[in-house]
Amino acid sequence: MNSGIKPNNLGERLRALRTSRGLSISEVARAVGIAESTYRDWEYGRQIKGEPYEGLADVLNTSLSFLITGKSHEAVLELEKIEVIAKGLKTKL
Repeated sequence: MNSGIKPNNLGERLRALRTSRGLSISEVARAVGIAESTYRDWEYGRQIKGEPYEGLADVLNTSLSFLITGKSHEAVLELEKIEVIAKGLKTKL
C-alpha cells in the first residue's frame, strides 16, 4: 500500500505518495476539494488546518496511520500497546 515510501515529515510523504501514484497537485487538490495552492502549501510543510487527512489518505491510496505518522497501521497499534503497558507499570510504581 505504501510501496516503501518512508519520508520523514507529512509534506514529504504527501509528495512521495502523490508522485508514486502519478497524480498532479491539481488532481489531488480537486479530489480532496481544496484549492491547489492549499495542497501545494501542505507539500511544502505548512500546517494543515481542519481535518482533510481521511480524504488525503483515500486519494493517495494509503492508510491514515501512515499518512500522519509515516508508520504502518500495525506499527502504530504496537506503539499504542506499549504506551498502555507503560502507563500500567507507572501506576504500579
